Amino acid sequence: MQPLRIGIDVTPLRGLKTGVGFYLENLLLALRKRPEVELTYFTGFGWVTDPVAADATASRTWLPMQLLGRVAGALGPLAAQAKETFNDICVRPQFNDHARFGLNVVHHTELQVYKGSTPAVLTIFDLSCLRHPETHPATRVAWHRRQLPRALAAAAHVITISEFSRREISNYFGVPTDRLSVTHCGVSRDFRPRASEATRATLEPFGLRPQEYFLTVGTMEPRKNLATLIRAHAALEPSLQSRFPLVVVGKQGWKAKTTMTLAASHHSHGTLKLLGYVDSEVLPWLYAGAMAFAYPSLYEGFGLPPLEAMASGTPTVVSQCSSLPEVVGDAALQVSPMDVEDWRQALTELANNEALRTRLSTLG
Repeated sequence: MQPLRIGIDVTPLRGLKTGVGFYLENLLLALRKRPEVELTYFTGFGWVTDPVAADATASRTWLPMQLLGRVAGALGPLAAQAKETFNDICVRPQFNDHARFGLNVVHHTELQVYKGSTPAVLTIFDLSCLRHPETHPATRVAWHRRQLPRALAAAAHVITISEFSRREISNYFGVPTDRLSVTHCGVSRDFRPRASEATRATLEPFGLRPQEYFLTVGTMEPRKNLATLIRAHAALEPSLQSRFPLVVVGKQGWKAKTTMTLAASHHSHGTLKLLGYVDSEVLPWLYAGAMAFAYPSLYEGFGLPPLEAMASGTPTVVSQCSSLPEVVGDAALQVSPMDVEDWRQALTELANNEALRTRLSTLG
């Protein structure tokens, strides 16, 4: 039996990994265990068959690609066109070299899809740039508006990560549903309940105690709606604020300064802790050690952090919008995303109601 030869674009593995990077990393880990699958990797600068070489190339090219992105960003609305021109001139010839590997299919998790003789499969995570352009930089919105229709036209099949996103893509672009498959995201076994004493050693360097903090995880950007959560936490009774500080995990993204300014006063009082980006080895312990997890995002194609929290046995509250009700089902509280008072009430109830926490932990 001939192996299934799959080419995979690994360029999203550059730099600090967030959602797409972790998705791709775990997809590769799973496919590498399949004896009937043979993988070849596109690094942005050519194709390689050695996974170690693929990972090393992605790491080595991160800094120059960051610098290139900053130069493109300075072009404002022209950045999307400039990036597309660069890819067509410099990247497409390298990509088209895949023909010599006899691939059966090429899988993309970014929007630069080149139509050729080899069928392409594209994963689209969400349409947030189109549905909520105000929550993204103008250059990113322009790129998605240019590339999404082209990528859909070039792809033989599209994977997405929730029924919500499948409906969004089908309705927005008129894509037949038989060209769209849903593969819900899984959760790593690293995310599991842990005894409070077991988490203590990891939490102490952050000034945290087991079961004595609220946690939220995500890149600090407008779409994550962190400002609403900060305001809700600041409106808690002072005793609850001091007993259960709000711990924010995630790197600073677009327009993070606005959120940082709002957070500054609460941070200075010790009721809010900004941990920034934390290593993937530490994150499961932070989830398991939290009294509750809050996710106020305005729009998600899936929303992996609530699933990670629930798998850790941590009571969870999420925004009642986009894909999040699909992800959490009846195992988490759901509140209006922009209603500060709703969030305040949910946080208060989680802090004061042990029976509720136990029920949500078990359901999660």
